[in-house]
Amino acid sequence: MTERRTQPPVAGEPAHGRMAFALGFYFALLQFGYFFLTEAYVSSRAVSFFFVLAFWLIGFLMGLRRARHHRLAAVLALSLASYYVAWFVVHRHPYSSADYVVVAATALLSGIAPGYYFAWAQRRFTRVRQLFFHENNGFVLGIVASLFGSLFAGAWTLNWAPLLALAPVALGAFWLRRKPVTRRERQPRSAAFPYLQGLHFGVLQVALYLLVEVEYTASAIGYFLVVLAWMGGVVAGLRGFPGLGMRRAGVISLSAYGALLAILSLLAPYPALLPVIAALVALAALPVGVLFRRWRRRLAAASLFLHENNGFVLGYLLSMLAFVHWGVDFLYWGPLLSFSLTALAGWVAAPALLLAAGAAWLDGASLEAGALLLAAAGLIVADRRGYREAAADGVQSDWAFFSLAEARLMLFMAGFCLILLQYLVTREFASILSASELTILIVGLAYFCGLSVGYGWFSRLPLAIWRPASVALFVFHLAMLPLVKPLAGAFIAAGWGMAVLWGLLFITAFLTSAFYSILLPRCIESNPDLSLTDGYRWDLLGAGAAVLLMAFFVRYWPAAIAPLYLSAMLTLVVGLFKGSRFDRSVLVAGGLLVGLFALWQGPLFTAAGEAYYHSRGYDYPRLLFSQQSLYHSIDVVQSYTDASQTRRQSKTSFINGVNYYRVKNGSERSGVSETGLSEFTWFLARVPARFLAEKKGRKLRILIL
Repeated sequence: MTERRTQPPVAGEPAHGRMAFALGFYFALLQFGYFFLTEAYVSSRAVSFFFVLAFWLIGFLMGLRRARHHRLAAVLALSLASYYVAWFVVHRHPYSSADYVVVAATALLSGIAPGYYFAWAQRRFTRVRQLFFHENNGFVLGIVASLFGSLFAGAWTLNWAPLLALAPVALGAFWLRRKPVTRRERQPRSAAFPYLQGLHFGVLQVALYLLVEVEYTASAIGYFLVVLAWMGGVVAGLRGFPGLGMRRAGVISLSAYGALLAILSLLAPYPALLPVIAALVALAALPVGVLFRRWRRRLAAASLFLHENNGFVLGYLLSMLAFVHWGVDFLYWGPLLSFSLTALAGWVAAPALLLAAGAAWLDGASLEAGALLLAAAGLIVADRRGYREAAADGVQSDWAFFSLAEARLMLFMAGFCLILLQYLVTREFASILSASELTILIVGLAYFCGLSVGYGWFSRLPLAIWRPASVALFVFHLAMLPLVKPLAGAFIAAGWGMAVLWGLLFITAFLTSAFYSILLPRCIESNPDLSLTDGYRWDLLGAGAAVLLMAFFVRYWPAAIAPLYLSAMLTLVVGLFKGSRFDRSVLVAGGLLVGLFALWQGPLFTAAGEAYYHSRGYDYPRLLFSQQSLYHSIDVVQSYTDASQTRRQSKTSFINGVNYYRVKNGSERSGVSETGLSEFTWFLARVPARFLAEKKGRKLRILIL
C-alpha cells in the first residue's frame, strides 16, 4: 500500500515543464560550449573537460545553495555574460596559460545557472521526476545540438549558440510573467518545461565540455573541471540562491557561457584561467539546480527527474550531432538556440514545430533530423502525459525504512558510483571505438539514456523486485568489466559492424546506470524529511567526490578504481536489503566477489585484451603493455606465428585503439612499417627524448617500441 502526502497543483506547470526542457537545452549548449571553447583556444588535452566540469559543478553547487526565487533572470544573464567573457579572452589571447583562470571563473559563474534553476523549479512541479525528466531531456537535446554545431558550424556555434539558446527562455519567462496565476487556479497538465530545460541543459553541458576541450585543453583536467564545476553550479542552484528564478538563472547561465566563450576564444590557455573556467561553468550550470528547486513541489521526484533527463538525453544527442555536422561553430549558437526553445515552453506547439522544421531543413532521412523529430515527439508526450500524477507527491511505503542520514548516504553513494561507472565504461570502449571527445560524449549519452529508463520504468517497481534485481545487476557489473572487449572483438570478427558495438554500449549503459536512477526519486518521495534539493545535493556531492578521487586514482593507482566502484555499489545493494534476513549474506558474498575480482583483475583484463586483439586478426597475441588515462589508452601487442609463442611475428602499438606503430619481425625499428606514421612517430619522439635525457642527466623510458 502507498501512503501519499498531497501537494496543491502548481499553476502554470505545463509552461514550467517546457521551460525546464528549454533550460536543459541551454545548459547543455552552455556547458559544452565552454568545453569546445577551451578545446579550440586554450588546450586540447584530456584535462580540459574535467577542468571545465569541475568549476561548472562548483558553480552548480553555489546555485543550489544561494537560490532566490526572483533572481533567475539575473543568474541566466550572468551565465551568458560569463561565457562571452571567456569567449572574448580566449579569442584575444589563444593558447595562453592565463586562459585557464578566465575559463575557470566563467565556467563557475555559468554553472550557477543550472543549480539555481533546479532550486527555483522544485516548487513548480508537484512531482519532482517531471522536473528532472524534462530538464534532462532538454539537456540531452542540447548536447546533441552542441555536437552538431561544433562539427558542422564550428566557430559560429561557439560565437552564437549560448545566446540563441537563451533567447526562448527569456521570451517564455516574459510570457509567464504576463499571465500570473495562483497556485490553486488550475490543475497542471504538462511536463514540457522540465523537458525543454533538460534539453537545454544537455546542449549547454556538451557545449561547455567541447568549449573547454577545443579552446583550452583536451586533457583530463578539462574534463574534471567541467564535471566538478557543473555539479557545483547545480548544487548552488539547489541550495544557494532561494530567490533566484529560472529566468534570471537562465540569463546568468547563458551569460556565463558567453563569457567563457569570449575568454577562451581571445586568451591563450593559461593555467591561471582554471578558476575562471570553473566559475563560469558553475554559473552556466546554475539553472539546473534552480529548476529542481523550483519544481520540486510540482511533480513527483521520479516524474521530474524522468522528464528533465529525457530532455537532457535529447539535448546531449543533438549537441553531438551538431558538433559532428558544424564543428566548433556550434559552440557559438547551440546554447543560445536551446535556451531560445525554453522561452517557447508556454506553447508546446511552437518548439515542437521549430524542431520539426529544423529536421525538414536538414534532411528527412538524416540522423540529425531524426533526433530533432524525436525531441519534438518527446516534448508533445511530456505535455500530454507528464502530469498524470501531478496532484500528489507519493510516499512509497515499501521504501520508507531509510532514516534521513541513511537516505543521504544512499544518494551520495549513488552519485559516487555513477561517475566511476562512466569512467569504467569509457575506458573499456576507448580502444574499441577510438577514444576521443566524441567517445566520451557517446558514453555519456548512453549513460543518461539509462537514467531515463530508470526514472520512467524501473522506479515504479516495488522493493520486492528490486532486491533480487540489485544482486543480479551487481553480478552483471562484475562480469561486464572484463567481458566487454572480448564480446566486442567477437562481434567485429563476425562482421556485424559498428552498429552492434553501439548496441553493446547502450545495452551496457541501460543495465548499469539505470540501477542508480531509482534511488534518487525513491529516497526523496519515501522520506518526508528529505527535500528534493537536499537529496539531489547529496547525489551531486557524491559525484563530485568521485571525480576528485578518480583524478587521483587514474594517475597514481588505476587498478583500484574498479574494486572501489564495485565496493561502493555493494554498499547500495546491501542498503536495499536493510531489515531483510539476507542482508549479511549479500554483504559476505558480495565482499568475497569483490575481493576475488581485486586479486585477479590484472590477469582478467590481460586475457580480455589478448582475446580482443586475437579477434581483430593478430595471431597468438601477447599484451606486453597496457595503460589508460581518462579516455586515452595505449596497448602494445606482440603477435606470434605459433601457439607456443616462440616465433615472433610483429609488434604493434595501439593508441586509442588505432594501429599507430608496427614493426614486423626482422625489420629495422625505424624504417619498415605498415603505416606511414611509424617513421614520423619514431623521429618525433626521439628528438625531445634525447633533449630531455641530456637536460635531466638520466635515461628516460619512452614508449615507441
